[in-house]
Amino acid sequence: MRHTYIDRARGIAILIVVYIHLAALSGGTDPFVPFLSSFALTVFPMFSGYLRFLRGSSGRFFPFLKRKFFSLLLPYFSFSLATLLIEAFRSFRTGGSLVSAKETVLHILPASLSLTGFGPEWFLPALFFAEVFFYPVGRILCDDAGAGNETGNRKGGFRAVRILLPVLSLLVSLVMLCCPVDGFLTALWYFRYPLILGLVLQGFVTAGFLFLPRMLEVLKKPGHWPLPLPLFLLSQSRRVEDDAMRQVAACGRAGARINPSLLYCLPLLLSLFLLYLIYPRCYPDFRHLVFGRVPLLNYPAAMLGSFSMLWIGLALDNPGDVNPDRGNPDRIEEDEHEHEESKRGRALRNFLGAALAFCGKHSLLIMCTHLNWYLIHIVDGGYSALFQRADRFGIAYCFDMAAKLLLVMLMETGIISLRHVANGTSVPAPSSESKK
Repeated sequence: MRHTYIDRARGIAILIVVYIHLAALSGGTDPFVPFLSSFALTVFPMFSGYLRFLRGSSGRFFPFLKRKFFSLLLPYFSFSLATLLIEAFRSFRTGGSLVSAKETVLHILPASLSLTGFGPEWFLPALFFAEVFFYPVGRILCDDAGAGNETGNRKGGFRAVRILLPVLSLLVSLVMLCCPVDGFLTALWYFRYPLILGLVLQGFVTAGFLFLPRMLEVLKKPGHWPLPLPLFLLSQSRRVEDDAMRQVAACGRAGARINPSLLYCLPLLLSLFLLYLIYPRCYPDFRHLVFGRVPLLNYPAAMLGSFSMLWIGLALDNPGDVNPDRGNPDRIEEDEHEHEESKRGRALRNFLGAALAFCGKHSLLIMCTHLNWYLIHIVDGGYSALFQRADRFGIAYCFDMAAKLLLVMLMETGIISLRHVANGTSVPAPSSESKK
């Protein structure tokens, strides 16, 4: 079962990744890039942990390993082969001989076979190992039925394991984040790189499994704010919630259409931005095993970023009609007028939600093609040839980046359509309603 609001959240995340690479290619100083880089990548393992929670037990290990191989490693080798062919052809065109193409192949092939990857593809083996390392944690935490059939002592021991195993998983990830990684896993030198990243990212999968469902309970129970939120979240009280709902109801009586989910999402985004302001230049570079000046901040940044994206994905499900007077016979004409005025807003919301869900559903393909297949280079070069590039950050720069991002996604849509044509399937149109 697909959850459309998670696809929307993934769509936001992959758009951020493409934006970061576009900004790096443009050569300008983009103040958004350090902020977005602090959580753009780590939200994907957080989403994996959250999906693992929703799906429950993954069954036996070898069928699970087979599924992960076909969903992560097989696409990795497929896209690596395509990248190898593209780079070899490019070297042959620029060098004019087979020698240059051979040198390119000898440069890329070892990195691909060692699961290090060439470009953004490195993330797929790392996530594969993270999922494999997380398997015993998820199996223990999801095996509630087995625990209930045990005797008292076995049940108490099982509960102790359910507590200690996630703590150990998070601790291993934190140690790998905070300690120098050059000395780790020297005996497994060839696959050391993806294994190190797998050990790091499995902690984020664990955190997504443990904390995101509890944090999102607030959407399922509007009258209850969960207390065991991580310490970096602003604590919320019932009084604050009641005040906010009264403000939303007042806006509804005035004819406005405000979604309470978006209202509550703003403090989370503000907290994430303040976290970046307090600790500047702390964003990581997982590609080169650099985890930022303050590695521990990767966890709060990932939690706040993934929670905010999921919340926005859920908010796009609901029209936000909180008007308590709707249906009142004295307000029929006003309701009809408000209904006409809100048509455009609902159409825009549905279009935005469908577009984000489409990008999220094909986020793996977009991640592996936008950079290695030179899509952003083509867009940046063509756009710069037609229009004057804005060197400084401002309105013109933001407009240019938005236009380039749109062009890249249009090219990605063409690639996705060609893929579906080759497979003999039609491109699915994302539904505007999510499956809870």
